[in-house]
Amino acid sequence: MKHNIITIGREFGSGGHEIGARLAKRLGMKFCDKELITMAAEKMGCCENFVEHNNEKTPGIFARSVSFSRGTTYAQLSPEDNVYVCQSLVVRELAEEGNCVIVGRCADYILRERDDVVNIFVHAPIEDRVSRKMLLSETEKSAATIKKEIIAADKRREKYYNFYTGCRWGDSRNYHICINTARIGIDNAVDVIVDYIEKYSATGILPD
Repeated sequence: MKHNIITIGREFGSGGHEIGARLAKRLGMKFCDKELITMAAEKMGCCENFVEHNNEKTPGIFARSVSFSRGTTYAQLSPEDNVYVCQSLVVRELAEEGNCVIVGRCADYILRERDDVVNIFVHAPIEDRVSRKMLLSETEKSAATIKKEIIAADKRREKYYNFYTGCRWGDSRNYHICINTARIGIDNAVDVIVDYIEKYSATGILPD
């Protein structure tokens, strides 16, 4: 399989994590989602809590400090910037090793210059995501509470992606496939991705 790096962007509650995990298992690939937090923490030489706290977040207005020395201005990276930079390095290292499924962390953008990557975006109507989260939740939460959590998570991911890439999160032009899991389900989504990868090198838009 030539295209052995898969990135998955996802709306919160759409099943992106599960699709990535099942896809990796089926294809015998390494799966990386929360594992990226551990890898980034090791690279930064800090605790995982620090990385997790600043994971997929953008710096505040005053987060980046500036110092002056002999007329030269130096900008110091914020904690969020440092986490993004380190996770980007980890994503590139994983891509060099190959055979991996990477969830989130702007991986599609970070690996944009490679021709062996397939980028997926997973989404679903918010009502379906609320229902799914209610079924999976280990604590009793109202639909209204879960809906607020989903909206907040989506806004955070959108802001993070747009900030660090200059692209638009969820824009179909950034991905090879966009999948609505409310209509196709998790296992069928995996089937679609596998089928796409197998046919990825076929003839382009010329008529059959």
